[in-house]
This record gives sequence, C-alpha cells and structure tokens, in this order.
Amino acid sequence: MLFCKLLKLLVDLLILIMFICPCVDSKCLWECIYYKNIYKNNKKENNDMKKDLFGVVKLNMDGLKKSFRGAAFAITLGAAIPATSQAIDLDNPNACSSGITNMMSDMGLMAYSVANFMNGFCKSMPFFGMFCPDLDKMAGSFFSKILENPDLTLEMMACANANDGMLSFMIDVMDKNPGLLRQVGYYMEQTGDGTSQGCELGEALTQMALNHSNMKNFLFAKIDDDLYGSLSAGMQCKNETTVNVTKLLDQNAEQVLQGSTPFTRAFANMGTVDDSDDGNEIATEDVFSAVFANVTAAGNFMSALSQVDGETQKSMMDLMFLGKIQIPEKTCAWWDWQCTPRDASEQLHAAQAHYNMYASIKGFTIGVLPAYDQTLPPAPDSSAPANALFGQFMGLIIGADGQMNEYGFSFFKSMVSGAQIHQWAPAGGMLTAMIQLVEGGFTPFTLDQLMAMMPQLMDQNSPVPRELGSGDNAGSTDDGTGGGTDGGTTSPTNTAPSVAIDSPSSGATSTAGEMNSFTATASDNEDGAISGNVKWSSNIDGSMGQGATINASLTAGSHTITASITDSDGAKSTATVKVTINPVIGENIAPNASVSASSTYMSYYSASKINDGDESFNNYWMSDYISYWNPADEKVYLTWGGTQEVNEVTIHWQSSMLPSSFTVYALVNGSWANMTGSMSVTRGSDTVYLNVNTSKIYIKMGAPNYASQVGIHEIEVRK
Repeated sequence: MLFCKLLKLLVDLLILIMFICPCVDSKCLWECIYYKNIYKNNKKENNDMKKDLFGVVKLNMDGLKKSFRGAAFAITLGAAIPATSQAIDLDNPNACSSGITNMMSDMGLMAYSVANFMNGFCKSMPFFGMFCPDLDKMAGSFFSKILENPDLTLEMMACANANDGMLSFMIDVMDKNPGLLRQVGYYMEQTGDGTSQGCELGEALTQMALNHSNMKNFLFAKIDDDLYGSLSAGMQCKNETTVNVTKLLDQNAEQVLQGSTPFTRAFANMGTVDDSDDGNEIATEDVFSAVFANVTAAGNFMSALSQVDGETQKSMMDLMFLGKIQIPEKTCAWWDWQCTPRDASEQLHAAQAHYNMYASIKGFTIGVLPAYDQTLPPAPDSSAPANALFGQFMGLIIGADGQMNEYGFSFFKSMVSGAQIHQWAPAGGMLTAMIQLVEGGFTPFTLDQLMAMMPQLMDQNSPVPRELGSGDNAGSTDDGTGGGTDGGTTSPTNTAPSVAIDSPSSGATSTAGEMNSFTATASDNEDGAISGNVKWSSNIDGSMGQGATINASLTAGSHTITASITDSDGAKSTATVKVTINPVIGENIAPNASVSASSTYMSYYSASKINDGDESFNNYWMSDYISYWNPADEKVYLTWGGTQEVNEVTIHWQSSMLPSSFTVYALVNGSWANMTGSMSVTRGSDTVYLNVNTSKIYIKMGAPNYASQVGIHEIEVRK
C-alpha cells in the first residue's frame, strides 16, 4: 500500500515539475516553496520568459505559482509521510512557548517534522533528490532568528529540554551551523550584575546536558577556548551553573578529563609563560573560585579528581598548584611545510600558580568556611560536608607521613604571601609558624594539627590578587568588547586602575602590512591619568609597544589585542579587543591557468567559463547530473605552468546550483594537501585563504543530492 502511494506521489510530482513549477535553471519544487522570498526579490528576473535546458519556452506566471504551491505541498505530505516518522516530536508541547511554535510555523519548520523520512527517501531514489528542501539552511535560519532575542533563546532551551525530538533537531542544526553555538556562548558572557539572561542561559544549557546524554556529548565535543570562557562566566554568575558543570565532570570524569580532550585542552591553555592573561588563565581562575565557593560543587570536583588515573591526577594538580603543564611532542608530515615540529617539554607558569591558589582560597573563604563546623574535625569522612571537603583537600597537599608536598608548599606560600602583601595583622603564633614552614622547607606540625589549622588560616589570610567580578559567585564583567576589565592585584588600601580600549572596536579588520592605530584610556584613583603607561600586546605578535596611542603593523591572523595597565602599588588591569588581519592580496592569476572539470553538462557550460572574467547571468560552468552512474563529488582543477604564490581563492557560485560543501586542495611537494577542510557554502560567493606555493589546485564540491547539478560562475585566485 505504501509503495503504491509512493509511486503515485512520484508521478504526481514529476507532472507538477514539468507543467507547473515556476523554477528556472533546474530549481526544484521545494525551492519554489521554501525560497519564495528569493523569487519575490528577483521578480523581474523570474517573470521573464526563459528557455529550459531542452529549448522549450517556460512561462513563469505568479497566479499559477501560488495556486499550485499548497497543492504540491499537501500531496507530498499526505501521500508519503507515515505518522511515526516525525523528527520533531513534541512530547510536551506545553513546554514550548507560543513565540517558538509561531516561528516554527512561520518559517516552515513544522514541515521539518518529516525531515528524517524525506532525507532518507530522497537520497535512496535516483533523480528524486531534486525535490528535497535545503533543510539545513532552513533550520539554521530558524535558530539564528531565535538567537537574536535572549528571551526566545531561553524559551527554546526550555522547549528542547522537555522534548527529545526538538533537542535532537537543535543539536543537529547547531552542529551544522557552528556560529549558532558561538552566539549561545556570547549570551552566557553577558552576565552583568548576575540578573541577566546570560546567567539563566548558562544554567539552562548545563541542566540540559545533565538531563540528556546527546546534549552532554555535543557540549563536551564542541568546547573550545571561547565556550570554556563563556562557561566560566556562567559559573561565576550562578551557583546552579557551577554545580551543574561539576556534576557533569563527576559523572563523566574519565571521558572528559583523561587524555587530550577538548575540555582538557581548554583547561590547560595558559598562554605564554611571560604573560598571565593571554590564554585561558582568567577563565580557569574563575572556574576555581566558583567551584570552591560552593560546598556541593567542590565536592563534585574532588570526586571527579578521584576517579581519573594517576597521570591525569598529577597533570591537573600540577596545573592548579604549580602552574605546570606538559607540552607534548609534535611531529610533522614531510609535505606539510607550514608545520613546525617540537620536542616534548615542561612549561612552568609560576605567577599563574599563585593566581590559581588565590582564586581557590577566595572561593573557600566565600563558600566553604561559613559552613565549616568548628566542633568537628576536618576529616574526609566527616558528616559535615564542609569539614569533609577540608579533609579531602588536605589529602592533596600533605603526604601520609605528615609532611607537606610540593602542592602544599605552593598553597601555603600563596596564603602567607597574601598576608604579607596586604599587610594584614599576623594571625598570632599560627601565622608565624606557617612562615617558618614555608621558609624552612619542613612541617613542624602533625597532619591532624595542620588540618585543624587550615580553616582558621584561610579565613584570616585569603588574598585577592584579581577581582573576579560580581554575581552569585563574583563573575567576570569583561564582555569582550574592549570596555571590560579583569581587575588586578588589590589591597584594602589600593584600588585597581581602570583601562578601556577606545579604538579599534572588537571585530575590526585590516590587512597585513598596513599600519593600525590603537588607543586606550587608563586612570587610577591614587595615580590619576596614566594612559601613557598602557602596554600593548598581541597573542600572535607579542609586545606591540607602550602609550595611550600606538601604531603597529600586524601579521595575518585573528589577534586578541590586550591593553594592560599597572599602578604604582603593583595593581594590574587589562582590556581586550579582537581584530582580524587579512593577508595581502595581489593580482588575479586564475585567467593564467588551464581549467578542467570532472564533468560538464554540455559544451556551452564548459569549465573554461570559470576563469574567463565574465560573471554574467548565463555564463557559468555546470556539472552533469549527479546520479548513481556519476561520482557524488564534483571537482574543478586550475593548473599553472609553474609554481605560483596563492593566498586567496574566491568562488562565485551559480546560486541555483549550490553544492552541499566544498574543500580546496593544493599540490604541495608532489602530493595533494587539504588546505581548508570541509567548508559550508554561501549563496553568492565564498573566499578562503591558502597562503601556499603551488602549481595546481582543485575544488571538490559535495553533491547536494542525486539528480542535481552544481555550477560556478567564476573563480578568482590571487597572490
């Protein structure tokens, strides 16, 4: 019965395509339905009489178009879709706000409920692929629209958390559109005073990861420096987010913390040895202070640490207490001239070790000490959670023989130094004894005595070298726009200076070799105007100079520019902006190349079209129809007579024949090298930067589906 329905559907759709569909240049019925706005914007072009591929005149009549759209869509859904094949199955529709469901309806996303079935069906049937909608782009537009509004973003999270189908849909779309996850991270960083949607979003996202394994796996697979920073801001803002994150680490310790994982790479990114804020140092301090400011979260973290192997425990303890990280050996393929090999080594960030200790001590002072029961010992098995936590922590820094290990010396040295830096009154004989311990290098106390001293010592000697912002857990106020500050070393009698980058704004672009102007304003309550002392640096090029305004030429790449200021008492503050420096682009050398393609529909659409400098409407290369008898990927080759310096490649697509993705390869030392990885396609044109010396390149294009074609108007290749 189903086969008959499918056969009838196929015949009906072929009839509709032949006599009704107002598409031009092989545009399909689904594009007529879902991209109607494109046709509206190009009404004059689409209302012209044009010849199809067989020379038959096709009339594009708006009235006929509108009349049959609904009928075609109804036939498609009614005849072919089993009720059990829905991809968006709202188990709990009440959890989805009207704002979300209305947008789904307006943008055609209710039709996405048939996505799984339609995609599988289209790909399994030769020639039927042309009827499939571009679901990924449709869904990406839907989420992009939602993410423009923080309230709708939270409503979407609530809807997905309560509906497995919606959650799977959301994860799939975010996986195919990485920019969406960046936008979620950006909102998490907008924590302000602890009451904004950013705080709520951090809690919602991590709660979803706890509730749903697919969200957990996606989050830990995608975490990078940016998302790590966003999560740390969320942890500073809400205790609930901190507890959720540490619970995730506790439940998935081996998967997330052992070996080289996305999380451990972000956690261990401490930038350069000479700078304490050019990697993820501040984000990691925020994590430590947030974790140890909450008894439950700290307990989760300690539990996670106890589950991993000895090597992982040591590496995490080395980073936390000593600022020590292991740099693994790096080897390079013989043909990869851009790769720089290195030997395995050990890197010590001594200053960062103190910052980590200060952050942990600050957290203990805020969250754990108030819950400590002075009538009970700080034993790991204590019935009082705060006391048990102290017992577990002491087990990390003191050996079984009662002697303090290297982690303990680092911890207590930071505590004692804090007391001296801030000129706080010594805590009687106890502090004197601790100074003796640090300076003499031995432990004059038994393990039990030290454990009993710990809470009082921390309460009396907790330093604050960097302000960690405000919110539930004292969150960071830096929003990445250049106006925020991460604070600095402070004391009760000294206020950290302030610094703001006036220009350029974050996101600015320039070209390598050009002189760029950077301006900042800095002031201090005690020192007054100190803009002339601002020091500038780039995470790629290093030190850039000093002054309120400097001019600098930067190398190509994505730079984080830091302006730092230190007052006369040693307190430091920083501000950052992100700028992109594009490589210098020279003449277009594509016309000098010979061109070939893996297939061509007919001689009129030959590969020679792509480098003739003519981008007119009817001048383009077009592949043959992709079917079971043709390869799924199309390729076009550009070959020069000798080696050329290739910096930039721009591909101008035929907008009705877009591939699903593209990859650019270059011939390097006799072998083909993947220069870009798989890239998403933009309707219009795409530009990639290669920076390679080569005599030949090719562009591989993924087929959108069977019975379709891909096309290119022009390719520009610039030195």
